[in-house]
Amino acid sequence: MRWIVALRRFDYARKYRRRHPGAEVPREVLYYLHIGKTGGTFFKKTVKDEGSFTHEPMLLIPLGHNIKHQHLPRGSRFILGTRAPDSRFVSGFLSRRRRGTRGRNRQSRAERAAFARFESAGALAEALDAPDATTRDDARAAMRAIRHVNEPHTLWFPDRARLAGDIAAGRVFRVRQEHLVADMRAVFAATGFAVAPDKLESRPRAHVGPDGADKQLSERARANLRVHYADDYAFLNWLDAQGLTGAAGRLPAD
Repeated sequence: MRWIVALRRFDYARKYRRRHPGAEVPREVLYYLHIGKTGGTFFKKTVKDEGSFTHEPMLLIPLGHNIKHQHLPRGSRFILGTRAPDSRFVSGFLSRRRRGTRGRNRQSRAERAAFARFESAGALAEALDAPDATTRDDARAAMRAIRHVNEPHTLWFPDRARLAGDIAAGRVFRVRQEHLVADMRAVFAATGFAVAPDKLESRPRAHVGPDGADKQLSERARANLRVHYADDYAFLNWLDAQGLTGAAGRLPAD
């Protein structure tokens, strides 16, 4: 995967030259790790819009879902997106259910079986502690089968010590889906990017579920998800404890 990162850097250097004829390509690079269902498509569309920035002090390179922290060159500066695991679960469930059986991101056979068995995200989450073993097993199989649902934040960060070192060195920025625009603005300000007027607030959100979709979670469903995603909740709390809390909740500087 490291070769993909290198190719992306080459590609974005070429795009920078096209946008800024005669200008020297910045040596500094800021990567964006695209953790699914955390606002990454909105972020990437902003970056790819050539009118988004009036000043670009470095190459801002968004990466695909398949690129993890360990694939970045050591010492890289990067942005990570996060989202509350229960909300991310619902978004992932609905996103994959909409995919159907055609297209590049079509459902797998296991996903189709999961959606045939559970009609909503809430029904799946509640089934995780169902009284009968068959329903529980079906629910756990569905959680393993559905893309995004089976990909916690921690999947992108297998080496916690390396991540802690990057955070301590000031190389990591966090954008929370719950405060997407505010956190993006804070990251851009901190890294020297000047955003063109209204380029964030006026941009429509990407992959928003249909209004009629069942997005509700009961208290039982939420409790089950807290158990299922216990490591992910702990990871987000750990980010907070490291001071990586996002624009609306930064810890005081030492």
